[in-house]
Amino acid sequence: MAEKLLSQGKCPVEALVRLAEEAEADGDRSQAINAWKTILPFVHPKPKAVEIDPEAVVALARLLSEEKIRATEGVDDAPWGQMLERMRKSLEADGNLA
Repeated sequence: MAEKLLSQGKCPVEALVRLAEEAEADGDRSQAINAWKTILPFVHPKPKAVEIDPEAVVALARLLSEEKIRATEGVDDAPWGQMLERMRKSLEADGNLA
């Protein structure tokens, strides 16, 4: 249906924008609000829930703790970028980073 509408030069979102603008121009705030509310998810979709693997969080916390200990003991003078890269590789090796 989307392809058919678009091939005919019709876009429902564009039509809703026109209706919202016309409603605003006519002073019909209720109609304008409803049209804009309908358009809103196409412009700014709601963030999707992200599933987090608890074991990956624990592994990351462990690595961060180890790096913090190294840094505070002066064992590791590597720049943060190198430490983060080392942690990323460790997580990948453990299978905790997709």
